[in-house]
Amino acid sequence: MTALLLLAAAAIGGSALAAPPNPAAPSPAASPAASPAVSNAWLRLPVVAGRPAAVYATITGGAAADRLIAVEGPKPARFALHATKAENGVMRMTPLAGLPVNAGQKVEMKPGGTHVMAFGLPDTKPDSRVALTFVFEKAGRVAVSAHAMSATAPEMKAGEHAHH
Repeated sequence: MTALLLLAAAAIGGSALAAPPNPAAPSPAASPAASPAVSNAWLRLPVVAGRPAAVYATITGGAAADRLIAVEGPKPARFALHATKAENGVMRMTPLAGLPVNAGQKVEMKPGGTHVMAFGLPDTKPDSRVALTFVFEKAGRVAVSAHAMSATAPEMKAGEHAHH
């Protein structure tokens, strides 16, 4: 079991693997929207077919504090919130019951940190789009289109974009 967790952490935590382009930063003077916003959603496909994919995104809190409680997507996939933490020199993933998002706060879901595991994702090709729904406790559902990226794609630099 520990070996599987280490393999999964290595697969989602490597800095040499693909990362999404950085979107333009919002103006700091802008007031938060009423509901949380989800941007820059992407998923890293597994190295080995049949293993889970990892989903990442940027969540910007709305006018009031809220909590991400689920992510939904194509059936029959199952999605689970996780955090990656180093314990005694070993990376471990732990399930999360929810992810708090304060008013106006920017929460980065990224490799080696908070993310969503996608188990049983239907056949998905690199450079395709996957429809996901982020479900918040108070604000409800926010639909996004996540960019699927190969586990072995080179890391993209700020300002670059993926061609699809």
